[in-house]
Amino acid sequence: MKGKISAVIAAAGLSSRMGAFKPLLPFGGSSVIRHCAENLLAAGAEELVVVTGHRGTEIAAELAELDVRIVENPDYATTQMFDSLRIGMRALSAPCEKLLLTPGDVPWVSPELIIRLLDTDADFVCPICGGRRGHPVVLAGERIPAILDCNDKGGLRGAVESLGLSISFVETPEIGVTLDLDTPEDYRRLTQLIE
Repeated sequence: MKGKISAVIAAAGLSSRMGAFKPLLPFGGSSVIRHCAENLLAAGAEELVVVTGHRGTEIAAELAELDVRIVENPDYATTQMFDSLRIGMRALSAPCEKLLLTPGDVPWVSPELIIRLLDTDADFVCPICGGRRGHPVVLAGERIPAILDCNDKGGLRGAVESLGLSISFVETPEIGVTLDLDTPEDYRRLTQLIE
């Protein structure tokens, strides 16, 4: 890897199905959102933007010791994750070669796997475990303007497909890439797996 690595975490949602605020749930000695951020930084992200909305001040406080920048999605209650990711992309301070993108509720991913994703050559790189797509994903930096301009309503996946970007899937046994925390059962399952 030669060029700059940047990353965006979308953490603006209401956590409505969880019944608790997902980013600040305990995980591995700290919190879900802190683990997400630390994994990306450990894998080489030089600029990390975290997009907040609901309870954004608390997320900012949780990440205060890390080298991250907080930006807000003011319309978090009525927009989708893709909107938050694009806010994060627009907030990047400089061009990058590779951009890591993830929701803020996928904490159980190793930096080693993230490095494998970054070392894979394609416009869009996605981990896959047991036939299921996961996170984080990697977008070639030169494709960011096209993603920002895309009006596809199918989220990031729809934008990638409608733009005809080259896609590479990286097989991994790390089930954590597919374990986002939408419900209390998801959280229980994840915490049982890491014990």
